[in-house]
Order: sequence, then C-alpha cells, then structure tokens
Amino acid sequence: MAKIINKFNIDLSDMAAAGGSRTFSIEGDANAIFSLEVKNEDGYYYNFNTGVFSATKARLKRKAIGSNGTYNNNIMFPSVTDNDQYDIYLWAEQAQNTEHAEFSEVRFGDGSLDINSSTGSNSSLVQKVIYQYTDTTITIIPFMQTLGGDKVAWLDSYVADTIVVGRGKSSGKQSFSCTISCTATEGLQILRQPLASDFFKEIDVRFEPYAASSGAVLTGDGPMLIQGEDIWAQAKSLSSTSTDGHTRGQSRLNIGGGCSEASRLIVDALPSNTQVGDRLTGWNHDTTGTQNSITGYNGGEQQVVTISAVNPTGSNANEFDVDTSATDQSGLTIADNHMLYFNAPYYYRYKTDASLAATSSGVLGLKLGSKEVDKMEDSNPDQGISDGGNRPNTLAIYEDSTTYTIETTNDDGSITEETRETINISYPAIDTTGFKPTITNGKVTSQDGILTFSSPQKVDMAVAGLEGGTWFLARGLDWVKELHNTEIKVTNLKVELTKPTTTTTSAVSNSTTIPVADREGIIQNVSTISGIGIDASAVNPTITSAAADGAGNWTASAAQTLESGVTLTVANTGLTATITGDIEIGHCGDSNFNLILDCPNFLTGA
Repeated sequence: MAKIINKFNIDLSDMAAAGGSRTFSIEGDANAIFSLEVKNEDGYYYNFNTGVFSATKARLKRKAIGSNGTYNNNIMFPSVTDNDQYDIYLWAEQAQNTEHAEFSEVRFGDGSLDINSSTGSNSSLVQKVIYQYTDTTITIIPFMQTLGGDKVAWLDSYVADTIVVGRGKSSGKQSFSCTISCTATEGLQILRQPLASDFFKEIDVRFEPYAASSGAVLTGDGPMLIQGEDIWAQAKSLSSTSTDGHTRGQSRLNIGGGCSEASRLIVDALPSNTQVGDRLTGWNHDTTGTQNSITGYNGGEQQVVTISAVNPTGSNANEFDVDTSATDQSGLTIADNHMLYFNAPYYYRYKTDASLAATSSGVLGLKLGSKEVDKMEDSNPDQGISDGGNRPNTLAIYEDSTTYTIETTNDDGSITEETRETINISYPAIDTTGFKPTITNGKVTSQDGILTFSSPQKVDMAVAGLEGGTWFLARGLDWVKELHNTEIKVTNLKVELTKPTTTTTSAVSNSTTIPVADREGIIQNVSTISGIGIDASAVNPTITSAAADGAGNWTASAAQTLESGVTLTVANTGLTATITGDIEIGHCGDSNFNLILDCPNFLTGA
C-alpha cells in the first residue's frame, strides 16, 4: 500500500517587502518520500542549505516524513524592492511508493482554481503560491472642495500625512497629523470636531454601453428594462404641453415646404447628445398659430417614433433618420417649421462594466443608499449632460406592489378590515447574481453587477462617449475593507487652529481702533483678541472689522487702552488648522491608497 502525504502546512498569506522566515510542516505516513522546490518569479531557486535564492537549480530532494508523521523546516524569504511571487512545488515521489491524499478542489468566484485552498492532488504534484509586495503607503488627505464642486474659496493649501505598512501586516496604533490653510485674507473657523464618517471615497462606476438596433426600444445591455417600466415617464413629467416631453431638447423642422412620407429629417439644430433609440414627438403651434402634429398612422393621432440614425450621410449634423416600421405608411408627414421634441429614455436599472475604466472596480464599495456625486478631482467637473432633475440619485430597492383589503365578518356581525400587500416585482439595490468577480492574485479586484436607482436615470449613463457612468460617494471607512482588503480603525480625531499673533504698532488710548503689524487669520465678528492690557474684567473683545492682509487697523467691539509693541493673540479663528488622530491597521492587503477627509464638514472660513 502506498504511503500518503496528507497535509502541507505553511503560511500562504501575502508577505511584506521586508521578507522573513516561514516555517512549514509536511504531514503524512511515516517514511513517505517527497521533494520540495521553491522558485521566485525571476526563475531563482531556494537553496535549503544556504538559505538564499540563486540561479542554480536546487530543492529538498527525496526527504522522508519522520516516525511521528511530520517533517518540519523553514524558508527564508529575502527583502524586495518590487513585487515578487514564489511558486512552491511539493512532489510525492511515486517511485518510492508515495502519493498525495485525495484531491479536494476549491475555486474562486470567477471559476478559476484556488490552489492555496485546495488540498491533496490527483497527480504527484501539489502547488502553492506566496505573493510578496512592497510596503503599502496610506495617504491621509484633508480635502478642500465641496462635494461635487470646485475648490472652496477660503482654502488655499494642505499638507497630507502618510502611514507605511507592510503588506499582510498589522500595525499598532500610530498617530497622524495633517494641516490645511486658508489664504492670507481669509480665516478658518471650527464648526465641530471631525468624525470617522467624514472620511470618504469616490467610486467610479461605468455602465455597459447599449447597442440600439434601428429604432428598437432598449431592453438590455447597459440599461436593464423592468417589466412594465415606462421609460418615457420622465419625458412626460417634464412636458411643456400635455403630450410632448423634451428630455433632450427641441428644434424646428427645416425642410422647405415640410415633408410627406419622410424617414429622413433635418432640423435647425439637433439637440446635444441625441442618440439612436431616442423618441421623437411633436404637438405644438407653428409660428403662424396654426396647430400642427406629426401624422402618419393611427388615424392621424399623435405619432411616436424613435431615431434610427444620427447624421446618416456624415455631411449634416442636424440630419437624422426615424424608424417608421411601426406605421402603416412609408414615413412621416410634418409641416415645415414645426417644433419637434427629442426625448431620451430613463431607466431604473443599469448593468456595470468595470473594464471600461482603469479606476473602476464595478460595484465594490457600494451599498444600499450610496449617493451619486460629480467627479471631484476634475478642475472642470462634468456638467455637460442634462439630467432632467434626476441627479444626484441614490441606490435603492425597487418594488412594484399591489395593496388590497380583506374583510372578515366577526361572530358578532361586525367587519374587520385588514390591508395586505403583494410584492409583484422586487430588485435589490445591488445585484451581483450571475456576475463573476475579477480575481487577481487570489483577491477580488472587481465585481460587476446591476445597480438599481431610487428614480430613473437618463440612458446617457450607458452611452459610450457621453457620461459613460457615474460617481458614488462612500462615507466612513467601511469601503476600505472591500476595495483595498485592508482593515482600518481611526480614533481620537481632533482639529485645532493655530492662533495668530501680532503686535500693536502704536499705543491705544480708550479706543476701539487698534493698529497692528499683521491682520491675517481673522473672521469679522467671530475672532477675539487677548493680550497684556486687554480688559480682563469682561469677555475678550471681538474684531468687528473685515479681514485683510498685512499691517493696518483692527476695530474691536470694546474700547481698549494698550501700549505700543504689545503682543495680541487671536482666538476662535486662524490661518491654519491641524487635524490629528490615531490610525490602526488590522490587516494591510492592498497597494497604495488614500484616505480623504472632508474638511468642509467641520471647518468653515470667510
């Protein structure tokens, strides 16, 4: 009977750049014979005698498991300056009547084999892998913009702080400190102390572009149609009349004398971002006051058609084709100068495609209630696409339900009514069912799925070349684990102002006008001053004059008598705020990333 190798025990977690020793044990029948080889990504082999990697092929050759059923040894991994990978090969020497235990397979979410979690083998080989990474730098950045907007006017500069942690390592509690400053003619004021919920992450989500066929209503790809969903409801809600919406815009027909049975039209100016699949309607009065309509089927009733091509000949940007397949005529009849309305469809649900952007990780980091924002790092945020008032939006559960009442006749003849609800359709805010994650080096780096919004969103979110997606804001630190495989705890957050000081440039005698060498860091009617000679019998006086830079006069809320050259200290405001706290890393599992602190939540300025 063959001798069996049952287990190969070694720590396979990510290794920090500093390297180090890892012990291993091989368990099995006494005198089972094995060989072991360790090779790095550069093709260097580990020499168990010298304890170093070299180009010379080396291995543990035909070693026997001891009488206690275990073989023990260790591997010394070197320090590195770039990422490395170590492939470990354990052979059961079949020529010496040794086999591995029966193979037990484990696979990742994408279907690929998880060799580190699988045990045993159907062959003579068991393979494992260890990844070694350079240290992770976590940068704590005090953010200086309003969310979805430009840089706050009263903020001028910041200094970030960094925490360096070995990959796969934990850290004890470490202190950090970063600063944020305003311009010389402004001042900062603390609104409250910072909270862990003031950290945030922008999550870039891209949607799979749709490929509309000629005139077809979209039923898949990027936008996901819900049964019974009215994708034109938003256009109707924005309508300027009872029958025409204009979620794209409007333009007048520009074909001399109008057109009859036409499928190709020209307008004065085609609305921006008009797409194949958009709807065209028309019901208005022309410039002479005569009522006109698009006619073509259904007894001359309001015609609804979709756009099948934009600029079909490539020579006129205001020319487009319409789909007339649903009509009983070959085209449309429209009076010249008639106003046409262009409408984009709106959908509740969209399919993500993380492959469309290097910074996108699909739905990772999102949760029920996650809110859309404009992209904040852009100096000119994307505001080019009208959204019909439906953004920003949040991720929400979609439910279509029916409410009904049941009447029960009681023994005394009275009737009890009970209202019940039946859920007809329900979709989660984030649905990953049937979507395989992207696995890199054994970790989930991206996960696509379908997102459901609290209100329908314009189809442009899934149009390549337009918005092509959206940005979500994740507050707090919960997203760090999912996006960066890192456990973080931040405590003892605090913000303090550096109190400005200056000196009087001449004596003051019972006057509210105080000449000083520098007037920086104050806010009118908020800043107070203290110093030798300031009347301590009452509260410190407030500076009531406007903020300014350099030497000049302050106006105080109460008259003062001061000597020349007296040092005065400003309280309640300042030029610079220092944010401190403690950070603890429970497990560091990703490359460099940022923790961004939303300073306008707890600081203001003027």
